[in-house]
Parts: sequence; C-alpha cells; structure tokens
Amino acid sequence: MVPVHPRPEEPNPEGQPSRGKAKGSDDHPEPNLWSLAGAGLELAAGVGAFTALGWWLDRRFGTAPWLMVIGGGLGLVGGLYNLWKQSKRYL
Repeated sequence: MVPVHPRPEEPNPEGQPSRGKAKGSDDHPEPNLWSLAGAGLELAAGVGAFTALGWWLDRRFGTAPWLMVIGGGLGLVGGLYNLWKQSKRYL
C-alpha cells in the first residue's frame, strides 16, 4: 500500500496557511450544559404553567378536568416547539 500524506496547506489571500475552521467557529455553535439545561427547564415551565392555568380555569368554571388537560397539551406543544427551535442552532 502507498502511504497517504495530507495535502500541503495552500496560503490564504493574506499569505498565511489556512488551517480550516476552528471547532465551533462555523454557523452552528457548540451546545453547552447551561443552554441545554435552560431549554429543558423552559419545556417544563411551559407545561407546568399552562397546566396550572387550566386547573385554575377548571375550578372557576367547573369544567374539571378538561381545561387542565387542554392547557397541559398546549404547554407541551409550545414547549416542544421552543425546544426544537433552540436545538436547530446546534444542528
């Protein structure tokens, strides 16, 4: 077998060799622990807030448990949409 050697680096317009893109320097930043934890907390907060609002409305109008279920579903859909939108930055 013939050994494969990397190509020599070609100089960029400034005359310095190009080293390629540094890790995380492209259009997609690297996720960190705090941004991922924040996205999960936003999902949980959305579900909790809409479920609590539905529970309160159920007690006020006597429609238990329907508004709580609808509120939880809306919170889940909204939270998952927000999670998906935030995760697109890292893909």
